[in-house]
Amino acid sequence: MPHSINVFPALVYNNEYFDSEPDSWDILWDEEFADQMALMVHYASAAGKLGALYTGQDPNDPDDFDEIEEVLINQKDLVVTYASEHESHMQSFINEEVILGTHTSGRINIANFSHDADHVSWTVPEAGSLFGTDSIVIPADAPHPRATLNFLNYVISEDSFREFVNIMNYKVPHEDIESLLSDDDRIDDGLVEAIQWNDINVDNLYWNGPLDDEVEQRYDEIWTNVQAA
Repeated sequence: MPHSINVFPALVYNNEYFDSEPDSWDILWDEEFADQMALMVHYASAAGKLGALYTGQDPNDPDDFDEIEEVLINQKDLVVTYASEHESHMQSFINEEVILGTHTSGRINIANFSHDADHVSWTVPEAGSLFGTDSIVIPADAPHPRATLNFLNYVISEDSFREFVNIMNYKVPHEDIESLLSDDDRIDDGLVEAIQWNDINVDNLYWNGPLDDEVEQRYDEIWTNVQAA
C-alpha cells in the first residue's frame, strides 16, 4: 500500500551558491564543480538511471547502455562520494561539505523543515526525473493478517498522514494535501507547499517501478564497471 511519494533522483543544490535554479542534469558533469558534488547511489540502477536522464534516454528502457556507462565513467572524477546511506548524505548538504548532487526530495524536505537548512534546495531538470512510492506491505505469511490490516487502515488514515508529514516531511498520497494539512498548526506552510509539487513539471516524471530483468542486469554491470574504472 503506497504510503509516501518521492522524487529520486532530485537535483540538489546550494541556493546560496547558485544565482538561479539549475535546469539541466548537465551541471553534474561540469568540471567547474569538481570535488563539490555527491551523488546518492543506494542501488546500482540509480546510477544507470541518472546516466540515462543525462543522455536523453528513457531511464526505465534505455537504448544505449554503452553511452550511459561512458558518461558515468567520465563523471566519476568530479564526484566527492557516491553515498549509500541517506542521513549522512543529507548532512553533507546541510554542512555545506558539497553544494551539488542528488538525493531524494523527501530528505531535502527534512533538511529544510526539520534542520532549518534553508540553503539546500531540490529541483527536477527539464529532462525530467523519476518518482516512486515507499510502500507498506503485509507479508504473505503474516501470522496475524487481520491485525496487520487494521494497522494499515490506521496508517493511511488522515490523522496518521498528518502525523507522518509533521514528523517525516514527506509527500503523502492524498488527493488534497492542502486541505488535509490546513488545520494542523504544527506543520509549516512552506512544507505544505513543498510537498504539493506545484513548482515542478510532473509531466516529465517517469514512474520508478520495477525494471525488466535485462535492464536491471545491465545497470548492475555498468555500476560495477564504473566503480572499477
